[in-house]
Amino acid sequence: MGHYPLWEYTLFIVILMIAGLFAGFVGSFFGVGGGTILVPSFLIVYSLINPDLSIDMHQAVAASLALTMFNTFSAARKHHHLGNLPFHYFKGWAIGLTAGSIIGGVLVAFTPSYFLKMMFTAYLLLAVIYGCIKRPTESTFTSEKNAPQGVKKNVAAVIIGGVSVLLGLAGGTFTTPFFNFFGYPIKKSMAIAVAGGVIIGFVGTFAAILAGYHVPDRLPFSWGYINIVSVVVVAPFVMFSSPWGVKLATRISDRRLHWLYVGFLTLLFIYLMLELTMNI
Repeated sequence: MGHYPLWEYTLFIVILMIAGLFAGFVGSFFGVGGGTILVPSFLIVYSLINPDLSIDMHQAVAASLALTMFNTFSAARKHHHLGNLPFHYFKGWAIGLTAGSIIGGVLVAFTPSYFLKMMFTAYLLLAVIYGCIKRPTESTFTSEKNAPQGVKKNVAAVIIGGVSVLLGLAGGTFTTPFFNFFGYPIKKSMAIAVAGGVIIGFVGTFAAILAGYHVPDRLPFSWGYINIVSVVVVAPFVMFSSPWGVKLATRISDRRLHWLYVGFLTLLFIYLMLELTMNI
């Protein structure tokens, strides 16, 4: 069982259960998923169980991507059955997304954890700024004809795929606003984002396994950078607590929910900034 005593394994699993409950509740409460909640949750858990883990961000990103692959698959199937996914358009988008995800997977292998944390912290800061200036009004002039084509589409897909893998995200944070900017229908934008999350999760997971296969000092029971215990334990607790967040969110106004989300992201940003500062 490695160099950890039994009580530490037990504590690790208990903390992961709590993290899963937290991530499922908060993610569904704010209507977000993927790494925005999972990556910081895993970082906190790993720092508690092993403060000296030098690849904590790599393992947090990898576990998040593995969970993303499973979480987005069922949602993508649902969108497809509802007719929200424009499959012919998505095929072209998927090629760029795959290429970008492969690039991101290669870069992860050569990027120190500290710089990955810096990137994620910068992402949180941009998300907070975007949340402060965003005015959630839905355009009445959306049309499928507004879908970006050519260079805009391909470059955006590559960038979104690459950045998402580096940060451990499903990509929806970038994909949905990108399509909304061009006046593309919101439901189809979300369907493309969710289906894209399957590709990002799959490619990112495979890359994380290969990149971390021979890396020393990983957490016990890790396959490459992916800690299998984290994925297996967290997944059911995320699904278990998600309905709680949805139920509570229905009792709160959209405006208040929006600012609670911005406040929550700000707290995550402050936490990572403090961690980065202490590790300088």
